[in-house]
Amino acid sequence: MLLRAFVLLVALRSAMAWQREMHLAAMRHGFVDRLRERVYTATAEAAWPFLVRRRQSDLLHALTHDVNRAGQGAIHPIQASVTAAFALAQGALAFAISPSVTARSPSSGRARRRGRSSTSAPPP
Repeated sequence: MLLRAFVLLVALRSAMAWQREMHLAAMRHGFVDRLRERVYTATAEAAWPFLVRRRQSDLLHALTHDVNRAGQGAIHPIQASVTAAFALAQGALAFAISPSVTARSPSSGRARRRGRSSTSAPPP
């Protein structure tokens, strides 16, 4: 029974992570597409003397690489906050399932003492 619940929780977590990644990718692509459209429109509506003074490679770079970099820069804070919320939810679920195990730190004194007694490493 416990194994089935664990497998179900792992499958549910994987499905939620996949859904999260798909949503974040759609947000990023939508943002980049709108930004690229704005840059194309601004280039098309720019005055001819302005365009002549610019190198063609600068305009091409702005339309390709710079737009993608701006999309990456915009999505990273969103992705970080979503990942942090996901981690907090998992921590809360772990605490709800087993508060005594979750609250115990892996570097607690008893675990440290057992580790030192089972190895020959000198204490720091």
